[in-house]
Amino acid sequence: MFNFIFRILVSIFATVLILVGIILTPSPAPFGIIFVAVGLLLLTASAPAFVRWLRQRWSWLDRRFENLESILPEWIARQIRKSDPDEPSQDDPSKEESQKIDAAYRLYRDEKAGGDARRLPFV
Repeated sequence: MFNFIFRILVSIFATVLILVGIILTPSPAPFGIIFVAVGLLLLTASAPAFVRWLRQRWSWLDRRFENLESILPEWIARQIRKSDPDEPSQDDPSKEESQKIDAAYRLYRDEKAGGDARRLPFV
């Protein structure tokens, strides 16, 4: 529970940093770009699925993240890789797991409809 609340707070803080960075970007000193970059990195660490969705939606953002992966240190690049839409994610079920879940649901549905009671194939 604590981890969930912490991730939400970090996501809110990252969003505020991004918004402040967008506001400060036109200023004479480019501090806004730094705020946006730090906000995106925090958002990548706290909500990789959301950043993955953004990268799928906007190809220019995906290209920027791919360029950053080669420049930044490994511990930061690892966080960016978690949001890569081409890489299999850890928080999404794999295709194999999805097929198992679908098979289990079909068996459950058949049993409820009066079909034969078979054991689930992966239990």
